[in-house]
Amino acid sequence: MTVAEKIKFYRNANKLTQKRLAELSGVSEISICKYEAGERNPKIEQLRKIANAMTIGREALLEDDAPAVKIETVGDFMKCFYAMMESIDCEFLATQSPEGHVGPLDILVRFNNPKIAKCLDRIVTEDAMSCKDPSVMVRSEDGVVNIEQALTDKFLRDLTKKEFMESQEPLQDT
Repeated sequence: MTVAEKIKFYRNANKLTQKRLAELSGVSEISICKYEAGERNPKIEQLRKIANAMTIGREALLEDDAPAVKIETVGDFMKCFYAMMESIDCEFLATQSPEGHVGPLDILVRFNNPKIAKCLDRIVTEDAMSCKDPSVMVRSEDGVVNIEQALTDKFLRDLTKKEFMESQEPLQDT
C-alpha cells in the first residue's frame, strides 16, 4: 500500500470524512484530499498529526511494510542501544569485579519511563507465573507432565509480546 492508500484506508476504518480528519489533525482538508489522491506526499510532521488524529502510529502510514527494527549484527543492536539511551529515560549500571572486569550478568538496565516499566513488570510477572524452566513448568505436583499447561503458558507469553509490539501508545503523555 502507498502512503495515499494507507491514509484513506485508516480514515475509512475510523469512519472519518476528510473534513473530520482535517478538523482532528489540524491538516487542511485540501491537503488530505491531495495526499489520498497521491498528488502530494505529506511531510513527516503532517503524517504525525494525521496518525495522532486516527490514534495510530506514524509508522503505519509509511510506505515501507518491513519490520521497523531488524537486528542481525552487533552493529544493528548497538544502533538500537544508543538510540534507546538518547531517547528514553533509562540508566545503564554495571558492577566491576575486583580485577576491574564487567561480566554479562553484572549489567543492569533501569527504565525510568513509567509506561515501559509497566510493560516490563507485566512481562516479568507473566514469566514468573509460567516459569521458563521446562522441568518445572510442565510438571504437576504428582510429577505428571502437563503439556497443555506448557502450551497455554507459551501462548499467553506470545500474546503479551504481540500486544506490546503492536502498541501505538506514545512514550510520553502530551
